[in-house]
Amino acid sequence: MGLDVVTAVCAGDGMCPTIIATYPSSGFAQSSAPNVFLDECNYHDPPLNFNHWSTPDGTTNAYFIVDAGAKVRVTNIRLRNAANGPYNDRGTRDYQIYASEDDPENLSTLIAEGTLAHVEGLSCDATPNIDIPLNVVARYLKFVAVNYHEKSAVLKFFGITYEFPA
Repeated sequence: MGLDVVTAVCAGDGMCPTIIATYPSSGFAQSSAPNVFLDECNYHDPPLNFNHWSTPDGTTNAYFIVDAGAKVRVTNIRLRNAANGPYNDRGTRDYQIYASEDDPENLSTLIAEGTLAHVEGLSCDATPNIDIPLNVVARYLKFVAVNYHEKSAVLKFFGITYEFPA
């Protein structure tokens, strides 16, 4: 398993969480991270153009790991599914989110799981956000696309609301 190191969009508080690992290692479309903190749909202005996480066809249990840079109290995670633009042939279905305070190699604490609806035919702006209220202290978060709609998993947005210090 290869690891991709991809810098995520920085929050306004000086912390710059990063995506530190993905499986499979080619999981970032156009070598870009999902919009980890920037909650907007942007199709025209690089570097956010078509900024999403997608997996190769048929891949189950794909994941990415976010390093918050320090222990934080995570109070909400926001997800926005995607469907692969005009093709509408992808989407994350079942997901799990794990957390760890100090070890990115041991993310065994399940903090959330659920099913995302297929957003076929919806524009990014019309795709609903899914908010997951939490009260978890963590530095590392692992999002796992357990399975997918149609061809593969894809995710437009993974956002973290947190309090610092934890």
